[in-house]
Order: sequence, then C-alpha cells, then structure tokens
Amino acid sequence: MRRVRALALAARLASAGVAASCLAGCFSLDIVEWLDDQAKKDKKKKKKKKRATEDKDDDDAVSLGRAEFPPGTERPVAKHVWSTKALDPADYSLQYAMSRGAQDKVLQAHAAFAKKVSYTPLDEGRYRWMIPPGCEPDMGCAFGAMSDSSREALEPIVALFEARQREMKLDAGQIAALVVAFVQGIRYERPKDQPFEILPPASVVAEKRGDCDSKSLLAHLLLRELGIDSVMLSSRAHAHAMLGIAVPAPGKKFNFGGRTYAFTELTAVGSPIGHVNPELLSPDDWKIVVTRWPESGWTGR
Repeated sequence: MRRVRALALAARLASAGVAASCLAGCFSLDIVEWLDDQAKKDKKKKKKKKRATEDKDDDDAVSLGRAEFPPGTERPVAKHVWSTKALDPADYSLQYAMSRGAQDKVLQAHAAFAKKVSYTPLDEGRYRWMIPPGCEPDMGCAFGAMSDSSREALEPIVALFEARQREMKLDAGQIAALVVAFVQGIRYERPKDQPFEILPPASVVAEKRGDCDSKSLLAHLLLRELGIDSVMLSSRAHAHAMLGIAVPAPGKKFNFGGRTYAFTELTAVGSPIGHVNPELLSPDDWKIVVTRWPESGWTGR
C-alpha cells in the first residue's frame, strides 16, 4: 500500500516535470514517511475538529446536569444533547453515568422476566410467551416489569428534570415537551438482542438507543415519575407504539377513562405533542395498553 501511494505521488509529480524514476526509487522511503506523517496530521485535525464540534454543542445547550447511578459512578457516561421548539431556550443536554454492574442488573431482571413467562423468539420479530394470570392479552405486564426494574436507576434523571421544572416554573405541558424531546433525540435502533426486542428504560438512556416500544416506555416512566399522566399505545397494523399524554395540546387526541390524551410520537425528532403522521391513522387500530405495575399487585409467576 505504501509503495502504491508513493508511485501515485510520483506520477503526479512527474506530470509536473519531476523525474519519476528518482521518486519511485531513491526517494521512495522519504515519500512514504512524508505520506504517513501527513495522514497522522490529518487524522489529528479531524479528531480535534470533532471534539470542538461536540464541545460547541454542549456549550450552546442548557445543561440539566449529570445523573449518576449509583451515586459516585464516573464511567461510562452517556451524553445527551437535544432540542425542542416548545421552549426558549430550545437546546438542552444532560449526562448519565450508570455503572456496568447496574446496567447488568437491569438487563438480568429483563431476562429473568422473559424466562418467567416462557418467552420464546420465533422469526421476523415474532415471539411466543405465557401471559401471566390477571393480565390482558397484550404487553401491559411486560411493560410494567421492565419499568419497575428501571425506576431506581432513572431517579437521578427524574431529579434533573424536576430541578429544571422548579427553576423555570414550567407547567405540565412544558416539562412533558422537554421529556418527549429528550427521548426523541435518542437514536432509533431495534434491540434485536433483547427479549421482546425491547430495551428496558434505564438501558435506553445508558446505551443511547431504542425502538418505538423501548423509547415510548422510557417516556412513559419518566412522565409518570414527574406526575404527568400518560398511556402506552400500540398498533398491530403499523407495528408501532407511541404515547398518549394528558396535557393541553393542539392536534390529534382521544379520550380514555374520562381524560383527554394527545397522541405523541417518540421516534420522530421534533414531532410535537399532539402530532401524528396521518398515514399512521389508516387504519386506526391504536389500542391502549394498560401498564400493570408489579408494585401495585401484579407479581408474576
């Protein structure tokens, strides 16, 4: 490879009137060393530019602070930067340090639940499981179990949002918009390596990835801990999930249990509360999935 690069440079210089035979022979080693040196310099410049861009993004955003679980955890750190047009200023950031041990514990609880309900993956995203007694034939109990194993790990993040809410005197709609934009900013990825192809809420933040179910469940849990009512929505026809949030908002809404909820998409960056792609309403088979919280009576088997 070095010889090829040297000859390529020799050809270019030869076209400029420089002796190609000398470049390809007696000075080839010098040319190779020069090329390597230039490559190293270019690589350093790119890294420096990338760091400068990342630092600028962090500097321009309002930092909500750093959340650690357990307290004192230094690494690994997940840095989140996101924007929302619903607030001024619009740009925010936070850091989340969750220890490897804590991450493993959450995933182990997820695997244990899957084993308890005889979760069996099939093909093309399909699976089989034994729905626990007292649960509807949907994912309500599974969502509840996943959220329950993540609640403690997410308390430091909830505290950051609570502090911002107090500081800026944000109403329910504004803090909900901040949480929704935070979750929307997390990279979309189907966690095919996990039971139900769902990543527990705390893992979504720590790993900065998740699909529609995983991200909707994260937002659902954060909003619940902040005292904001929301419900999980699921569509078989569209193989998709989103939330309904009980805050005043324009756009598409529905009624459930005497309350009005606004459709909220968690996979589309910048999609406001109340907005839903019209294509997702044809057919409109959206179903409310009532999350069964283990601490409220369901314990599984």
